Amino acid sequence: MNRSLGTMALVAVLTGVGVFLLLKSSGLVAPNGGGAVSSQNRSDNSVRPDFALPDVDGEIHSISEWDGKIVLVNFWATWCPPCRREIPGFIELKKAYADQGFEIVGVAIDDADKVRAFIERVGINYPVLHGQGDANQVAEEYGDTMNSLPYSALIDREGKIRFSGAGGLTKASLEKALKSLL
Repeated sequence: MNRSLGTMALVAVLTGVGVFLLLKSSGLVAPNGGGAVSSQNRSDNSVRPDFALPDVDGEIHSISEWDGKIVLVNFWATWCPPCRREIPGFIELKKAYADQGFEIVGVAIDDADKVRAFIERVGINYPVLHGQGDANQVAEEYGDTMNSLPYSALIDREGKIRFSGAGGLTKASLEKALKSLL
């Protein structure tokens, strides 16, 4: 029994490494885990899927609340190291470009209490919605078919997905993509 569990674990690890290497070679994951927003990722100009999820206080918000703005929808979790690394850059870009119509909507695939504590500790200055299975379903509708975290989609003022992809975003890569839409 223990031998078969060890074999299954080894197969799982090797499969994960293989998937990562495939994504890395395709350009969907940058070598350092950053820079998911690039011309190599989804840029099909499809209309963003509509969704509604609760914030940490239980109030339901629809993505349509931010129609007319450039919106980064970022799927993340409090337990995800690359997710946590990209958030300080998001906070800075929100401050710098909010007056020009830029909004970030975090979608935490986590429970409300953990998300609330994280928001307060880090000082997130943008709306954060949350959910478990519902948030995963929304991520899939935005193109995250592999349940990757973090996963982001940049939506233009007309509601079209201009860039999306898996992997941590750097402040510089997001700012470059954002400036192309301002």
